[in-house]
Amino acid sequence: MRLYHGMGLNPRQIADRARENTPRLRITERLATRIMSAPLRP
Repeated sequence: MRLYHGMGLNPRQIADRARENTPRLRITERLATRIMSAPLRP
């Protein structure tokens, strides 16, 4: 996710790409936003 965000993709584009590449994960735009908002782990 963060790699896609680093590429300049917005949450909708991230979700679309995730659906194409790994549909079993069921990444939604909302989930992508939550992942991007979560603090980084050390």
